[in-house]
Amino acid sequence: MADTGHFDTRQLSYSRVLQVLREQRTSSRAELARRTGLSPATVTTITRDLMERGYLREGGVGSSKGGRPPILLEYNARSRLALGLDLHEFAVSGVVTDLYAQALQSHKLEPVQDGPEAVIAALARWVEGALESVNPDKCRAIGIAIPGLVDPKTGALISASEFGLPSMPLADALEDRIGLRPVLTNRTPAAALAERWLGAAREAENVLFIRLGGYIGGTILIDGLPYWGAGHGVAAIAHMTVDPEGAPCRCGSRGCLDTVASGASIARSAREAIKAGRSSGLAERTSDNLDMITAEMVVEEARRGDAVALAVLQEAGSWLGLAVANCINLLGPDMVVIGGGVGRAAGDLLLDPVRETVRNRAVWAATKRVRIVSTSLGPEATACGAAATAILATMTRSIELHVT
Repeated sequence: MADTGHFDTRQLSYSRVLQVLREQRTSSRAELARRTGLSPATVTTITRDLMERGYLREGGVGSSKGGRPPILLEYNARSRLALGLDLHEFAVSGVVTDLYAQALQSHKLEPVQDGPEAVIAALARWVEGALESVNPDKCRAIGIAIPGLVDPKTGALISASEFGLPSMPLADALEDRIGLRPVLTNRTPAAALAERWLGAAREAENVLFIRLGGYIGGTILIDGLPYWGAGHGVAAIAHMTVDPEGAPCRCGSRGCLDTVASGASIARSAREAIKAGRSSGLAERTSDNLDMITAEMVVEEARRGDAVALAVLQEAGSWLGLAVANCINLLGPDMVVIGGGVGRAAGDLLLDPVRETVRNRAVWAATKRVRIVSTSLGPEATACGAAATAILATMTRSIELHVT
């Protein structure tokens, strides 16, 4: 296994310069020195080296403050490539990105069978196929988002909710197959980081990200970076108790947010309302086969004005707002982003009751400047976030991404 814990002064200095330029896009040498804490001479040496290698380029002239206008340096995001993979719903999909994690190409391979060997083989085939369409020598970072818990330091899989994967050294196994060591992360932190780099949270430092799909996931970003907590980067907001007398949850507790606001619970609530005698276009749409109702169908019918669908989303949004209000009181984030397939589809149909509940439940001081928004990214967000995770990890740990 590669040593990811060793740092030296040169690596850290290069990493500081590159991270500032990635975030700022352009900067003068004097500004780089101020932001990184490095001496002007060190910044000049590092930037000269990176320019010779093609990773930085001159990007125009800055504003003068009394002397000669400074030459601006620009981060050349196309100098290297990254791969981002999203393993989910018995398929692997992904993107080839630049060093801003902006997708340049999309690739998909499906299906993926259960079991470690099948998953590893499918991921390796995807990487091999993607590298056929680019210069493989330019690829220095590979990130993989999986529906499970991983140790980001070792790349070991701790647990997985899909594919029948056991606890195993997954990054090691993949490195043996593809020749490059991937950075593994959970799907929710990957989607959150994509939102920070590319989406609605680009100007926010402290973010609560909630993925609303079949189930609920959450991640906290502090100073723009995932808060790893015990090491997994996943905030278990799905299992925050919001109704102590509520329904049993899959986690073994009762009345969790997942039981009242997830995509699965939205579909279930719609079925229960129709069985109780309420009229809805959902029944006609499914020919009274109510088990076919999905959360996405509920959103679509709500947009057509269906009373049952609207009421279900109102109730789910109110429960979600209760959990969000508690998180705002505790964390004081700059922004709350609701993502995931269901969250993205529902938009303000869900966010309006969330915002109303937050106004009523959260303390005024905490809500004064927080914004609650829907994701601005599409389905490729998780794969882009996996690439961003790998780019960030490689920048932080070494200069290999840029100077090999």
